[in-house]
Amino acid sequence: MGKEQKTAIEIAVEDAKISLHLIDYNQRPLQTAFEAEALIKEKKVEAIIVGIEDWQTTTLVAKIGSLAQVPVLSLAASPPITSPSAVIVVYEDHVTTSCGNCGTISLLTTYLQNIGSQIEHHLVLPPLGSITDPRGTISEELLKFANGRFYSRVFIVLRVSLPYVSLLFEEAKGNGLMRNDSAWILSEAITSFLPSLDNSTMLNMEGAIGIMAKFDNSTKGFEVFDAKFGIKFLQAFEKERYYEPSSQNLIAYDAITTIIKAKQSLSNNIGDHIVTSKSFLNEILRSNFSVNTSTRLVNIASSNYQEVLDFSSDDIEDEDTAKTLASVIKWPGDLTGAIPKGWAMPTSSKPMRIGVPIAHNYYNYISYNGSRALDGDFCLTRHVPNSLHNTNFSGLSVRLFDEVQQNLDYRLPHVFIPYNGSFDNLIKLVHNKCFDAAIGDITILGRRMELVDFTLPFEESGLSIIRPASKSYNSHGPWIFLKPFTSKMWLVTFFIFVYNMIIIWALERGNNPEFRGTWTNQLCAIAWFTINSL
Repeated sequence: MGKEQKTAIEIAVEDAKISLHLIDYNQRPLQTAFEAEALIKEKKVEAIIVGIEDWQTTTLVAKIGSLAQVPVLSLAASPPITSPSAVIVVYEDHVTTSCGNCGTISLLTTYLQNIGSQIEHHLVLPPLGSITDPRGTISEELLKFANGRFYSRVFIVLRVSLPYVSLLFEEAKGNGLMRNDSAWILSEAITSFLPSLDNSTMLNMEGAIGIMAKFDNSTKGFEVFDAKFGIKFLQAFEKERYYEPSSQNLIAYDAITTIIKAKQSLSNNIGDHIVTSKSFLNEILRSNFSVNTSTRLVNIASSNYQEVLDFSSDDIEDEDTAKTLASVIKWPGDLTGAIPKGWAMPTSSKPMRIGVPIAHNYYNYISYNGSRALDGDFCLTRHVPNSLHNTNFSGLSVRLFDEVQQNLDYRLPHVFIPYNGSFDNLIKLVHNKCFDAAIGDITILGRRMELVDFTLPFEESGLSIIRPASKSYNSHGPWIFLKPFTSKMWLVTFFIFVYNMIIIWALERGNNPEFRGTWTNQLCAIAWFTINSL
């Protein structure tokens, strides 16, 4: 990408009196920021163009430019907070920060929650410059999927270096992750590499879809630029592959052209007066960029990419549009006319591991007749010993699981594995992928729901007391509600009633005429008021 952007910028300055100072990005954001500061102080540059995809580095350079009042233009794709979202998230880690993709991941998590989904795993690749064997690192990460540790097959590639792109899809195809049950979704940071990728990489990426910038390539200005770009690029880099300028190359050309026009405009208006940084920046902001880009959805097929949806004109919420997309997109594994399942089916050689708790006293739910069981926090590998493949289970939970499985449209190979630990530990083992699922009389609690998902409850929860009933409680007469009242309780109730009568009589006798007269009248009035107070 750097070579192509350099060519585009050189074309833009051919007819202008402007000097270029180029700095190679070496995957070290702080050093790049220091070099940008040196350009401002030593070379007295009037503007800076940042042509890298790393938003952390771009932010550092922008801060330095702001302090020095030097305009900074970025050629990067949309900032992380506006990138597209989607289950397995793939991105390259950053050296300078422990969370270089937090904005994107936070937004992605929110969108997934809105549609009832979530991120199952973060496939984080170390910085390319920090490892000696990038292929081995990628292969080790992807083996986790091939070995069945993760079943999800929807991959969202957010932001990785260009060399990583080729290695990632080559290893993904070699590990069976580009079959018809998989879906690969690319951010704009990745699709901007597509015009620069070779045929073998494009073949490995077949079936992937992604968001890509769109520009009008039918104008006369583009045709002139395209012709100049092809000649100049191939002269400078004879061994490089070239098809057409990418949106990033056009934006680089547009950025330098805008700076030249702004400088010329100030020179014409001000003449020999000194041009300040503030007036230069204001002139740039008033300029109109000539390259208007929109967003489109592209699909990689037949060693090339093609547009399948234009977000600026197509109604993406229309059901017919969704059906058309399903029939047009060529997914991995040459799947057409349908949408990939997005997860890998368990097989007989890699069955689902179902944890079954046996440390309880409710044998109507789970009953186990075997002798061996897992204990504590022990985590199984994918290979389950035959001695733990157990069919000696019975009870409501087991019957319910079997009944649900029989009503599925597909076969779900699984093994029941007895577990002799606590319910909380069992939940943690499911969360840590030691078990794929668990069945049994497991109470749904808030702290557990933070770790795993539960099915709908098949029994009412709550506290109940069961005790033997005497024969006298078998009566269903109208006075059955008096049965809980013992003689002692009746006696206490009577004394409380008398006590309330005395208090009411003492308080009301002096002011209330109804509490005067004969003792019979007073007693009736006191009793009536006391009953009403109860």
